[in-house]
Amino acid sequence: MNNSIEFKAISFRWASVFILVAALNGGCQRGEVLGPVSGVVTFDGEPVPGAMLIFQNNAQGVHMMARADENGRYEVLMANGAGLPPGEYQVAVSPPIQDHPLGPITAPPPGANIYPNIPDRYRDVKTSKLKLQVTEQANTLDVNMTANEAP
Repeated sequence: MNNSIEFKAISFRWASVFILVAALNGGCQRGEVLGPVSGVVTFDGEPVPGAMLIFQNNAQGVHMMARADENGRYEVLMANGAGLPPGEYQVAVSPPIQDHPLGPITAPPPGANIYPNIPDRYRDVKTSKLKLQVTEQANTLDVNMTANEAP
């Protein structure tokens, strides 16, 4: 009779372990699907180092920024991986955010003539006319700005 009690106790332990593992696996979802996003920012054919690209999708509540390197290249990186969730994004290009030792970190206002290689129309998602449809595949948005553009 003791063997039967021991067998039931062991079976109960294994069943408990199995249920716990199944519950933990069910709660661990695979990360959100992201589509890789990258590109190059130029002005009259020259890279715009430090340019900040702003990607906005209000319907999904996604607002991300990516900073261009010294060659004008950028890649969007989120906390859970490289890229953005699929969907349509409005895009803007802003001068780099400036660090102020005595105040908050802010972006220069439009028309401040800081970074003249980023025309004013690109600095706001409403006027930039830049859009990107992000899919699960690689997504490229090269921004080629010129001094001769009509607003």
